Amino acid sequence: MNNLAINTNELTEYKNIPGFPNYKVNEDGIIISTRFGKAKQLKPNTATGYNQYCLVVEGKKFAVYSHTAVAMTYLGHARDGYNVVVDHIDNDKSNNHVSNLRLTTQRDNVSKDRKDGSSKHTGVTLHREGKWVARIYVGSRYVYLGLFEDEDEAGRAYQLVLARIEKVTNEYVDSTEYRKELRTEIKSRI
Repeated sequence: MNNLAINTNELTEYKNIPGFPNYKVNEDGIIISTRFGKAKQLKPNTATGYNQYCLVVEGKKFAVYSHTAVAMTYLGHARDGYNVVVDHIDNDKSNNHVSNLRLTTQRDNVSKDRKDGSSKHTGVTLHREGKWVARIYVGSRYVYLGLFEDEDEAGRAYQLVLARIEKVTNEYVDSTEYRKELRTEIKSRI
């Protein structure tokens, strides 16, 4: 059974998904189609653990996650790559209720709830020599910020560089001179 028929009187709890005419979602992330004049609940693909739906607009197919549809509809989220992403607060991929979703940066989302526990700071890991390594992902590569005796010192270095990079928004930062300048600034401030 691919689609489930829905009583049209139950549509009041569903809202239109922005950019996807003929599709609606409720606060729990259940998506229905009204494409052929009859409301049908769509069955998600759950192979990745996320509820993913195939939505068709003007003959083009779009893969849309349930949590993204909920965020677009109820939180005003606009899909923009990885600048702002939708986070499951409780880390349960199947819990797509609007109260369990928040908009955040990709950097914050991937660094929350780190499982290795090597550091309390984002961008900091324990080196095999017992020192702390700070590095930050910029553009499409990691930039090494240094080796530090103290975990908090490494965390401050990361935060300094992050603040500086955020000022240079939408610029690709990758030059050797920029990295040298960052290292000099870090050493002078710590």
